[in-house]
Amino acid sequence: RENSTYVVDSGKSPYNLTASGAIFNSSGKYGGAYMFNSSSAKLSTNSYSPLSLFTYTAWVYRTSDPGYDARIISSESSSALSSQLYVEAGTNKTICTFAESGSPPVNKTVSSNISIQANIWAHVACVRNGTNLIIYINGINSGSNSSSGSMQYPGGDSKLYIGNRKGTYTSDRGWNGLIDEVRIYGSGLTAANIQQQYYSNLNRYTTNSWAFFTNQSLTSGSYTYFAFANDSAGNSNTTETRI
Repeated sequence: RENSTYVVDSGKSPYNLTASGAIFNSSGKYGGAYMFNSSSAKLSTNSYSPLSLFTYTAWVYRTSDPGYDARIISSESSSALSSQLYVEAGTNKTICTFAESGSPPVNKTVSSNISIQANIWAHVACVRNGTNLIIYINGINSGSNSSSGSMQYPGGDSKLYIGNRKGTYTSDRGWNGLIDEVRIYGSGLTAANIQQQYYSNLNRYTTNSWAFFTNQSLTSGSYTYFAFANDSAGNSNTTETRI
């Protein structure tokens, strides 16, 4: 977060977002999060290149069921949806969709087999890996559907929305509650990758400062640990083993 209305993406190809109606709250899952408490509140980019292969992840805290399908992440243009991650009204199940090319386009959908409970943090993820569309809830595979077709490109004015969808295309579908640690990858992460994101969190809070957290339950005692990082070129670096 840069300030109360501007959110900076720390990724390799950043898409910075503008906050509209969404309020920064210092009590997130890890540090601060954004509160969405109106049907039109959202974070949005000025532009966005939709992804054919992707992983969407976020920590969400739902305060109530607004009576409609509340969006977590939505990639869309003024005339069409590309992909979206949301919680369904009534069932409180997490749903992910992806538009495959066709005439008409084929809307592939996967629904989680468990519900998101109110007033508790949950980790949600959707993966499209070129073969399947997969939903994970709290690090566990919660549903999948085949999805191998090419992407139906939604249009040149595509944008990314967090906590809502584009109100000028269809009616607003704002989230009720908090959303934290939204991450978008241009590839389909593995089940082990998703589980590790549920178990721990690494985030950059200044230009060159990072914080690491873990929510794994450990019995009292001394443990050894180390950290490592790999980049796309195959370079690797690691710390010494510590206690």
